[in-house]
Amino acid sequence: MDLWRGISRRLADSLDSHRSEEEYQLLATDSPPSRAGHAQHRRRSPVQVCLRHLPLRRILAFVILIPILFLLGVLWSGVPPNFGDIREFERNLPQHHSTQSLAEGRKYIRFPDHLWGHGFNNVLQEALLLHYVAEKSDRSYVFEDYVWSHLPFRYTLYDFALRPVRLPLNAFISGPTAGRPVANNAAISTEFWNIVCPPNMRRVISSKDSPSDAEGRAIVDWWVERLQTVHDDCVEIDSKEKVIFDLLQPESIPALYDFSANTTLTGLVALHLRRGDFKRHCPRLAGWKAQYNGLNRLPELPDKFDSSLYAYESDEYNDYYAEHCLPTVEQLVSRLSAIRKEHRGLNRIYVLTNAWGFWLNGLKQALLNDGWESFRSTLDLSLDPKQTQVAAAIDMTIAEKSQIFIGNGVGRSYHSLYS
Repeated sequence: MDLWRGISRRLADSLDSHRSEEEYQLLATDSPPSRAGHAQHRRRSPVQVCLRHLPLRRILAFVILIPILFLLGVLWSGVPPNFGDIREFERNLPQHHSTQSLAEGRKYIRFPDHLWGHGFNNVLQEALLLHYVAEKSDRSYVFEDYVWSHLPFRYTLYDFALRPVRLPLNAFISGPTAGRPVANNAAISTEFWNIVCPPNMRRVISSKDSPSDAEGRAIVDWWVERLQTVHDDCVEIDSKEKVIFDLLQPESIPALYDFSANTTLTGLVALHLRRGDFKRHCPRLAGWKAQYNGLNRLPELPDKFDSSLYAYESDEYNDYYAEHCLPTVEQLVSRLSAIRKEHRGLNRIYVLTNAWGFWLNGLKQALLNDGWESFRSTLDLSLDPKQTQVAAAIDMTIAEKSQIFIGNGVGRSYHSLYS
Protein backbone atom coordinates (compact mmCIF):
# COMPACT_ATOMS: atom_id res chain seq x y z
CA MET A 1 0.00 0.00 0.00
CA ASP A 2 2.83 2.36 0.86
CA LEU A 3 4.39 1.52 -2.51
CA TRP A 4 1.29 2.65 -4.42
CA ARG A 5 1.07 5.84 -2.34
CA GLY A 6 4.70 6.67 -3.25
CA ILE A 7 4.07 6.06 -6.95
CA SER A 8 0.92 8.22 -6.86
CA ARG A 9 2.79 11.05 -5.12
CA ARG A 10 5.56 11.01 -7.74
CA LEU A 11 3.05 11.09 -10.61
CA ALA A 12 1.27 14.05 -9.02
CA ASP A 13 4.56 15.89 -8.58
CA SER A 14 5.44 15.21 -12.20
CA LEU A 15 2.12 16.59 -13.43
CA ASP A 16 2.50 19.69 -11.25
CA SER A 17 5.94 20.35 -12.72
CA HIS A 18 4.43 20.47 -16.24
CA ARG A 19 1.60 22.80 -15.35
CA SER A 20 1.63 26.23 -16.86
CA GLU A 21 3.60 28.74 -14.88
CA GLU A 22 0.60 30.99 -15.21
CA GLU A 23 -1.18 28.97 -12.48
CA TYR A 24 -0.63 29.82 -8.86
CA GLN A 25 0.49 27.15 -6.40
CA LEU A 26 -2.14 27.50 -3.68
CA LEU A 27 -1.17 26.93 -0.10
CA ALA A 28 -3.38 24.91 2.19
CA THR A 29 -5.94 27.14 3.78
CA ASP A 30 -9.36 26.91 5.32
CA SER A 31 -10.65 29.84 3.28
CA PRO A 32 -11.65 29.62 -0.38
CA PRO A 33 -9.31 31.16 -3.04
CA SER A 34 -9.66 34.89 -3.13
CA ARG A 35 -11.06 36.67 -6.15
CA ALA A 36 -8.31 39.26 -5.85
CA GLY A 37 -5.71 36.64 -6.62
CA HIS A 38 -7.50 35.60 -9.80
CA ALA A 39 -7.95 39.24 -10.81
CA GLN A 40 -4.22 39.86 -10.35
CA HIS A 41 -3.51 36.82 -12.50
CA ARG A 42 -5.79 38.06 -15.28
CA ARG A 43 -4.16 41.53 -15.27
CA ARG A 44 -0.72 40.20 -16.21
CA SER A 45 0.45 42.03 -19.33
CA PRO A 46 1.14 40.29 -22.66
CA VAL A 47 4.77 41.45 -22.43
CA GLN A 48 5.21 39.66 -19.11
CA VAL A 49 3.64 36.51 -20.54
CA CYS A 50 5.95 36.57 -23.56
CA LEU A 51 9.04 37.15 -21.43
CA ARG A 52 8.09 34.18 -19.25
CA HIS A 53 7.85 31.90 -22.27
CA LEU A 54 10.77 33.25 -24.32
CA PRO A 55 14.10 31.66 -23.43
CA LEU A 56 16.87 34.04 -22.36
CA ARG A 57 18.94 33.08 -25.38
CA ARG A 58 16.24 34.26 -27.77
CA ILE A 59 15.90 37.58 -25.97
CA LEU A 60 19.67 38.17 -26.12
CA ALA A 61 19.77 37.19 -29.79
CA PHE A 62 16.98 39.67 -30.57
CA VAL A 63 18.78 42.49 -28.72
CA ILE A 64 22.01 41.78 -30.60
CA LEU A 65 20.15 41.58 -33.92
CA ILE A 66 18.72 45.12 -33.68
CA PRO A 67 22.02 47.03 -34.19
CA ILE A 68 23.08 44.54 -36.87
CA LEU A 69 19.89 45.17 -38.85
CA PHE A 70 20.34 48.94 -38.38
CA LEU A 71 23.92 48.72 -39.66
CA LEU A 72 22.83 46.69 -42.68
CA GLY A 73 20.14 49.27 -43.43
CA VAL A 74 22.69 52.09 -43.31
CA LEU A 75 25.14 50.22 -45.54
CA TRP A 76 22.32 49.41 -47.95
CA SER A 77 22.01 53.14 -48.65
CA GLY A 78 25.61 53.03 -49.90
CA VAL A 79 28.97 54.44 -48.88
CA PRO A 80 29.33 58.04 -50.11
CA PRO A 81 32.16 58.83 -52.55
CA ASN A 82 35.30 60.51 -51.22
CA PHE A 83 35.51 63.16 -53.99
CA GLY A 84 39.19 62.34 -54.53
CA ASP A 85 39.08 63.81 -58.04
CA ILE A 86 37.80 67.12 -56.69
CA ARG A 87 40.54 67.15 -54.07
CA GLU A 88 43.10 66.57 -56.80
CA PHE A 89 41.57 69.37 -58.87
CA GLU A 90 41.97 71.78 -55.94
CA ARG A 91 45.58 70.70 -55.34
CA ASN A 92 46.45 71.37 -58.98
CA LEU A 93 45.12 74.92 -59.10
CA PRO A 94 47.92 77.12 -60.48
CA GLN A 95 48.13 79.26 -57.34
CA HIS A 96 48.96 76.13 -55.34
CA HIS A 97 52.66 76.18 -56.19
CA SER A 98 54.64 77.12 -53.10
CA THR A 99 57.78 78.27 -54.92
CA GLN A 100 55.88 80.72 -57.10
CA SER A 101 53.75 81.95 -54.20
CA LEU A 102 56.75 82.67 -51.98
CA ALA A 103 58.54 84.41 -54.84
CA GLU A 104 55.57 86.69 -55.51
CA GLY A 105 55.21 87.61 -51.84
CA ARG A 106 51.49 86.92 -51.62
CA LYS A 107 49.48 87.73 -48.51
CA TYR A 108 46.76 85.50 -47.14
CA ILE A 109 43.87 85.64 -44.70
CA ARG A 110 41.99 82.73 -43.18
CA PHE A 111 38.80 82.57 -41.10
CA PRO A 112 39.06 79.16 -39.34
CA ASP A 113 35.96 79.68 -37.17
CA HIS A 114 33.70 79.59 -40.19
CA LEU A 115 30.14 78.31 -40.10
CA TRP A 116 29.71 74.54 -40.05
CA GLY A 117 26.93 72.00 -39.43
CA HIS A 118 24.36 74.16 -41.28
CA GLY A 119 22.70 74.14 -44.67
CA PHE A 120 24.89 74.99 -47.65
CA ASN A 121 23.09 78.28 -48.35
CA ASN A 122 24.09 79.59 -44.90
CA VAL A 123 27.70 78.53 -45.42
CA LEU A 124 27.81 80.03 -48.91
CA GLN A 125 26.52 83.41 -47.74
CA GLU A 126 29.27 83.63 -45.14
CA ALA A 127 31.98 82.49 -47.56
CA LEU A 128 31.02 85.18 -50.09
CA LEU A 129 31.22 87.89 -47.48
CA LEU A 130 34.51 86.72 -46.01
CA HIS A 131 36.01 86.49 -49.48
CA TYR A 132 34.85 90.05 -50.12
CA VAL A 133 36.65 91.24 -46.99
CA ALA A 134 39.82 89.44 -48.13
CA GLU A 135 39.60 91.02 -51.58
CA LYS A 136 39.10 94.53 -50.18
CA SER A 137 42.08 93.95 -47.88
CA ASP A 138 44.30 92.94 -50.82
CA ARG A 139 44.80 89.41 -49.52
CA SER A 140 44.12 85.94 -50.86
CA TYR A 141 41.11 84.30 -49.26
CA VAL A 142 41.57 80.81 -47.79
CA PHE A 143 38.55 78.74 -48.79
CA GLU A 144 37.36 75.93 -46.54
CA ASP A 145 35.65 72.58 -46.91
CA TYR A 146 31.92 72.37 -46.39
CA VAL A 147 31.91 70.86 -42.89
CA TRP A 148 28.91 68.99 -41.54
CA SER A 149 30.53 67.51 -38.43
CA HIS A 150 33.83 67.63 -36.53
CA LEU A 151 33.72 63.93 -35.71
CA PRO A 152 37.11 62.20 -36.15
CA PHE A 153 35.63 59.90 -38.80
CA ARG A 154 35.06 60.14 -42.53
CA TYR A 155 31.30 59.74 -42.18
CA THR A 156 28.47 60.51 -39.82
CA LEU A 157 24.83 59.40 -39.76
CA TYR A 158 22.01 61.55 -41.07
CA ASP A 159 18.49 60.32 -41.92
CA PHE A 160 19.60 56.69 -41.46
CA ALA A 161 22.35 57.04 -44.08
CA LEU A 162 26.06 57.74 -44.14
CA ARG A 163 27.04 61.34 -44.77
CA PRO A 164 30.58 62.70 -45.27
CA VAL A 165 31.69 64.89 -42.38
CA ARG A 166 33.25 67.28 -44.91
CA LEU A 167 33.15 67.93 -48.65
CA PRO A 168 35.45 70.01 -50.87
CA LEU A 169 33.97 73.39 -51.72
CA ASN A 170 34.48 72.80 -55.45
CA ALA A 171 31.98 69.94 -55.27
CA PHE A 172 29.32 72.65 -54.76
CA ILE A 173 30.53 75.75 -56.57
CA SER A 174 33.22 77.05 -58.87
CA GLY A 175 34.47 80.59 -59.25
CA PRO A 176 36.87 82.91 -57.41
CA THR A 177 35.59 82.01 -53.92
CA ALA A 178 36.44 78.36 -54.60
CA GLY A 179 39.86 79.16 -56.07
CA ARG A 180 39.25 79.87 -59.74
CA PRO A 181 42.41 81.61 -61.00
CA VAL A 182 42.15 85.40 -61.22
CA ALA A 183 44.66 88.13 -61.96
CA ASN A 184 45.36 89.00 -58.32
CA ASN A 185 44.87 87.36 -54.93
CA ALA A 186 43.53 84.01 -56.10
CA ALA A 187 41.89 82.10 -53.24
CA ILE A 188 43.79 79.11 -51.86
CA SER A 189 42.74 75.94 -50.02
CA THR A 190 43.38 75.26 -46.33
CA GLU A 191 45.69 72.44 -47.39
CA PHE A 192 47.95 74.89 -49.23
CA TRP A 193 47.61 77.42 -46.40
CA ASN A 194 49.19 74.91 -44.02
CA ILE A 195 52.17 74.66 -46.40
CA VAL A 196 52.88 78.35 -47.02
CA CYS A 197 51.67 79.57 -43.61
CA PRO A 198 52.94 77.23 -40.87
CA PRO A 199 51.81 78.06 -37.31
CA ASN A 200 54.97 80.03 -36.48
CA MET A 201 54.27 82.46 -39.35
CA ARG A 202 50.64 83.22 -38.51
CA ARG A 203 49.44 86.50 -37.03
CA VAL A 204 46.22 85.91 -35.09
CA ILE A 205 43.74 88.80 -34.82
CA SER A 206 40.66 88.63 -32.61
CA SER A 207 37.24 89.81 -33.74
CA LYS A 208 36.03 90.68 -30.24
CA ASP A 209 36.27 94.44 -30.89
CA SER A 210 34.65 94.36 -34.33
CA PRO A 211 31.20 95.96 -34.85
CA SER A 212 29.44 92.77 -35.91
CA ASP A 213 25.99 94.27 -35.24
CA ALA A 214 26.58 97.27 -37.53
CA GLU A 215 25.53 97.66 -41.16
CA GLY A 216 27.36 95.45 -43.64
CA ARG A 217 29.37 98.26 -45.24
CA ALA A 218 30.51 99.51 -41.82
CA ILE A 219 31.70 96.01 -40.89
CA VAL A 220 33.67 95.65 -44.12
CA ASP A 221 35.24 99.11 -43.76
CA TRP A 222 36.26 98.37 -40.16
CA TRP A 223 38.04 95.17 -41.16
CA VAL A 224 39.75 96.76 -44.16
CA GLU A 225 41.13 99.55 -41.96
CA ARG A 226 42.18 97.06 -39.28
CA LEU A 227 44.00 94.83 -41.74
CA GLN A 228 45.79 97.73 -43.41
CA THR A 229 47.86 98.09 -40.24
CA VAL A 230 48.95 94.44 -40.37
CA HIS A 231 51.98 93.63 -42.53
CA ASP A 232 52.33 89.92 -41.84
CA ASP A 233 51.89 87.65 -44.83
CA CYS A 234 49.72 85.14 -42.99
CA VAL A 235 46.76 86.47 -41.00
CA GLU A 236 44.26 84.30 -39.13
CA ILE A 237 41.05 85.76 -37.70
CA ASP A 238 39.91 84.40 -34.34
CA SER A 239 36.13 84.86 -34.32
CA LYS A 240 35.22 82.48 -31.51
CA GLU A 241 33.98 85.30 -29.27
CA LYS A 242 32.12 87.26 -31.92
CA VAL A 243 31.03 86.33 -35.45
CA ILE A 244 32.19 88.64 -38.19
CA PHE A 245 29.00 88.62 -40.26
CA ASP A 246 25.58 87.30 -39.39
CA LEU A 247 23.77 87.49 -42.72
CA LEU A 248 24.26 88.56 -46.29
CA GLN A 249 22.23 91.71 -46.90
CA PRO A 250 23.28 93.81 -49.91
CA GLU A 251 21.72 97.16 -50.68
CA SER A 252 19.71 95.84 -53.64
CA ILE A 253 19.14 92.77 -55.77
CA PRO A 254 21.08 94.17 -58.78
CA ALA A 255 24.03 94.83 -56.46
CA LEU A 256 24.19 91.11 -55.79
CA TYR A 257 23.03 89.48 -59.00
CA ASP A 258 23.02 90.25 -62.71
CA PHE A 259 19.67 89.05 -64.02
CA SER A 260 20.56 89.92 -67.61
CA ALA A 261 22.68 86.76 -67.85
CA ASN A 262 20.05 84.49 -66.32
CA THR A 263 18.31 81.88 -68.47
CA THR A 264 14.72 81.73 -67.24
CA LEU A 265 12.67 78.54 -67.22
CA THR A 266 9.40 80.09 -68.34
CA GLY A 267 6.30 78.99 -66.47
CA LEU A 268 8.24 77.38 -63.62
CA VAL A 269 7.67 78.20 -59.95
CA ALA A 270 10.43 77.02 -57.60
CA LEU A 271 9.24 76.53 -54.04
CA HIS A 272 11.58 76.00 -51.09
CA LEU A 273 9.89 73.88 -48.41
CA ARG A 274 12.06 73.05 -45.43
CA ARG A 275 10.51 70.39 -43.21
CA GLY A 276 12.11 67.88 -40.83
CA ASP A 277 13.97 69.81 -38.13
CA PHE A 278 11.91 72.93 -38.88
CA LYS A 279 9.06 71.42 -36.90
CA ARG A 280 11.20 72.26 -33.86
CA HIS A 281 13.03 75.24 -35.27
CA CYS A 282 10.06 77.36 -36.36
CA PRO A 283 8.58 77.63 -32.83
CA ARG A 284 12.04 78.69 -31.65
CA LEU A 285 12.13 81.46 -34.25
CA ALA A 286 8.77 82.67 -32.98
CA GLY A 287 10.09 82.63 -29.42
CA TRP A 288 13.13 84.68 -30.49
CA LYS A 289 10.91 87.16 -32.38
CA ALA A 290 12.98 86.50 -35.49
CA GLN A 291 12.12 88.61 -38.52
CA TYR A 292 12.86 88.08 -42.22
CA ASN A 293 16.57 87.61 -42.73
CA GLY A 294 19.18 89.10 -45.03
CA LEU A 295 18.05 89.18 -48.64
CA ASN A 296 14.45 88.73 -47.60
CA ARG A 297 14.35 92.30 -46.25
CA LEU A 298 15.18 93.93 -49.56
CA PRO A 299 12.51 96.56 -50.31
CA GLU A 300 12.15 95.38 -53.93
CA LEU A 301 10.63 92.10 -52.79
CA PRO A 302 6.83 91.95 -52.55
CA ASP A 303 6.55 89.91 -49.35
CA LYS A 304 6.83 91.66 -46.00
CA PHE A 305 6.90 90.25 -42.50
CA ASP A 306 5.66 92.09 -39.41
CA SER A 307 4.98 89.95 -36.36
CA SER A 308 4.38 93.06 -34.23
CA LEU A 309 0.80 93.05 -35.51
CA TYR A 310 0.02 90.31 -32.98
CA ALA A 311 0.51 89.93 -29.25
CA TYR A 312 3.65 87.99 -28.42
CA GLU A 313 3.04 84.24 -27.97
CA SER A 314 -0.67 84.59 -28.72
CA ASP A 315 -2.31 82.00 -30.97
CA GLU A 316 -2.45 84.53 -33.79
CA TYR A 317 1.24 85.33 -33.32
CA ASN A 318 2.31 81.67 -33.44
CA ASP A 319 0.03 80.97 -36.42
CA TYR A 320 1.58 83.91 -38.28
CA TYR A 321 5.07 82.45 -37.83
CA ALA A 322 3.93 78.95 -38.75
CA GLU A 323 2.35 80.17 -41.99
CA HIS A 324 5.63 81.78 -43.07
CA CYS A 325 8.02 79.14 -41.71
CA LEU A 326 6.18 75.80 -41.83
CA PRO A 327 3.05 76.26 -44.01
CA THR A 328 0.41 73.59 -44.33
CA VAL A 329 -0.70 72.00 -47.61
CA GLU A 330 -3.84 74.13 -47.64
CA GLN A 331 -1.84 77.34 -47.13
CA LEU A 332 0.58 76.40 -49.90
CA VAL A 333 -2.21 75.68 -52.36
CA SER A 334 -3.81 79.05 -51.57
CA ARG A 335 -0.53 80.96 -51.84
CA LEU A 336 0.46 79.38 -55.15
CA SER A 337 -3.01 79.94 -56.56
CA ALA A 338 -2.77 83.65 -55.76
CA ILE A 339 0.69 83.91 -57.38
CA ARG A 340 -0.55 82.15 -60.52
CA LYS A 341 -3.29 84.78 -60.86
CA GLU A 342 -0.71 87.58 -60.51
CA HIS A 343 1.71 86.06 -63.05
CA ARG A 344 -0.01 84.58 -66.07
CA GLY A 345 1.54 81.58 -67.76
CA LEU A 346 2.72 79.74 -64.65
CA ASN A 347 1.94 76.05 -64.92
CA ARG A 348 4.80 74.04 -63.40
CA ILE A 349 6.13 73.62 -59.86
CA TYR A 350 9.50 72.43 -58.60
CA VAL A 351 9.89 71.92 -54.85
CA LEU A 352 13.27 72.16 -53.14
CA THR A 353 12.72 70.13 -50.00
CA ASN A 354 13.85 67.61 -47.41
CA ALA A 355 10.28 66.44 -46.79
CA TRP A 356 9.23 62.79 -46.72
CA GLY A 357 7.72 61.34 -49.89
CA PHE A 358 4.30 60.61 -48.39
CA TRP A 359 3.86 64.26 -47.40
CA LEU A 360 4.97 65.45 -50.85
CA ASN A 361 2.50 63.10 -52.51
CA GLY A 362 -0.31 64.78 -50.61
CA LEU A 363 0.92 68.23 -51.65
CA LYS A 364 1.35 67.10 -55.25
CA GLN A 365 -2.20 65.79 -55.50
CA ALA A 366 -3.63 68.94 -53.94
CA LEU A 367 -1.77 71.19 -56.41
CA LEU A 368 -2.66 69.09 -59.44
CA ASN A 369 -6.29 69.23 -58.35
CA ASP A 370 -5.93 73.02 -58.18
CA GLY A 371 -4.97 73.20 -61.85
CA TRP A 372 -1.18 72.95 -61.97
CA GLU A 373 0.03 70.86 -64.91
CA SER A 374 3.28 69.50 -63.49
CA PHE A 375 4.81 68.86 -60.08
CA ARG A 376 8.43 67.81 -59.47
CA SER A 377 10.64 67.87 -56.39
CA THR A 378 14.10 67.10 -55.12
CA LEU A 379 13.05 63.47 -54.76
CA ASP A 380 12.45 63.22 -58.52
CA LEU A 381 16.06 64.01 -59.42
CA SER A 382 18.07 61.10 -60.85
CA LEU A 383 21.43 61.60 -59.18
CA ASP A 384 24.59 59.53 -58.97
CA PRO A 385 26.31 59.11 -55.55
CA LYS A 386 28.40 62.28 -55.95
CA GLN A 387 25.49 64.41 -57.11
CA THR A 388 23.40 63.16 -54.20
CA GLN A 389 25.87 64.67 -51.73
CA VAL A 390 25.59 68.10 -53.37
CA ALA A 391 21.88 68.00 -54.22
CA ALA A 392 21.38 71.36 -52.48
CA ALA A 393 23.50 73.06 -55.16
CA ILE A 394 21.45 71.38 -57.91
CA ASP A 395 18.23 72.56 -56.27
CA MET A 396 19.60 76.09 -56.03
CA THR A 397 20.53 76.09 -59.72
CA ILE A 398 16.99 75.14 -60.71
CA ALA A 399 15.56 77.79 -58.39
CA GLU A 400 17.92 80.39 -59.83
CA LYS A 401 16.58 79.79 -63.32
CA SER A 402 12.89 79.62 -62.40
CA GLN A 403 10.48 82.37 -63.40
CA ILE A 404 9.16 82.70 -59.86
CA PHE A 405 10.91 81.65 -56.67
CA ILE A 406 9.17 81.36 -53.30
CA GLY A 407 11.47 80.94 -50.33
CA ASN A 408 11.38 80.72 -46.56
CA GLY A 409 12.06 84.27 -45.42
CA VAL A 410 12.15 83.48 -41.70
CA GLY A 411 14.30 80.38 -42.02
CA ARG A 412 17.43 81.99 -43.45
CA SER A 413 17.00 80.53 -46.88
CA TYR A 414 16.54 82.86 -49.83
CA HIS A 415 14.54 85.92 -50.76
CA SER A 416 10.83 85.45 -50.80
CA LEU A 417 9.81 86.09 -54.39
CA TYR A 418 11.31 87.36 -57.57
CA SER A 419 10.36 87.14 -61.23
